[in-house]
Amino acid sequence: MLLDLQYFLFQTPDYPRDCHEVLNQCSSTKAKSGVHLIKPDQYPEPFPAYCDHNTSSGGWTVIQRRVDGSIGFNRTWDEHKSGIGFLDNEFLIGNEKLAHLINQKRYQLRIELEMYAGQSYYLTYDNFRIADEWGNYSITSLGVVEGTTDLPITWCSSNKNTYDNICQTTCDNPNDFVIPVDPEKCLCPENYMVLGDICIPQEQCGCYVQWEGVLAESESYINSDCSLRITCNSNVLTSESYSCSADATCEGGMMSVDVTVTNGLKVMVLHVLAVDR
Repeated sequence: MLLDLQYFLFQTPDYPRDCHEVLNQCSSTKAKSGVHLIKPDQYPEPFPAYCDHNTSSGGWTVIQRRVDGSIGFNRTWDEHKSGIGFLDNEFLIGNEKLAHLINQKRYQLRIELEMYAGQSYYLTYDNFRIADEWGNYSITSLGVVEGTTDLPITWCSSNKNTYDNICQTTCDNPNDFVIPVDPEKCLCPENYMVLGDICIPQEQCGCYVQWEGVLAESESYINSDCSLRITCNSNVLTSESYSCSADATCEGGMMSVDVTVTNGLKVMVLHVLAVDR
């Protein structure tokens, strides 16, 4: 039996690979923004995506939308991998879907911001690409940026982020809790501390004691069996023999403070659009 190999090699995919292909499958009169099924190359099954056909010439795949704070995005690795929220409201498409989506062609990233005061801003990057899970879904390319150049936004370095329920400490002054006043201040994630201008895991601070946290300069800690006094000297732990009195109780503990702040950002939407079509 002879098979038409040309048919199998060049047949049209069952599902569009992105929202630009959704747009091409519809006439201009039928192309409306909304949810459509797409299936990027090598992704195991089709999934719903929100397609924006109103912005610019249309064909944008929306990968994240923040509108009213109704969805929390401080989630686990697996939740960020699979996706968060609802496509008709606040959502993140999911890093695994995103990696398959934008690594099949060259894509443009568009970031739209709307402030509570009414101002709107946007930025576009012409070559957006991220790594797969083995590369921790890190951004590997952005390309050339265009759009609003005077954004009233603080961009955080790669190991910081903007948080609204956290205070910040430093390796040098671990007992001095800094509560941010500026809602868009870049802060370290939980269990990270500031060393110079960067965030590091608290375990990497020179005077870190397991189960107790980081000691301040000249601060001492008595171990659980009262046999050692451990002191922080010049960001290095030193120990000496110690003996508690018969009536002494050796205890330790750390405190935490939660602070809620508001910010001026009302809406954030991220889109991607195929450049190589």
